This record gives sequence, structure tokens and C-alpha cells, in this order.
Amino acid sequence: MLQQIAIIFGFYVVLVNSAIVDISGWLHRGTHILADRMIMRVK
Repeated sequence: MLQQIAIIFGFYVVLVNSAIVDISGWLHRGTHILADRMIMRVK
């Protein structure tokens, strides 16, 4: 029983970590694109 919980918990942690990495990467890209557009408008 405990082993099953540990496996599920480990899988959940990996899933959450990959999701956080995806979101942070997407946000990073989004801010760069927005910054580029702002600079283009200023010029």
C-alpha cells in the first residue's frame, strides 16, 4: 500500500515539475515576444 502511494506521489511530482517548466518556458517566450513588439512600436 505504502509503495503504491509513493509511486503515485513520485509520478505526480514529476508531472507537476514538467508542467511548471512548460509554463515558465512559455511565459518566458511570451514576455520576449511582447517586449519585441513594444520595442518595434517605440521605433
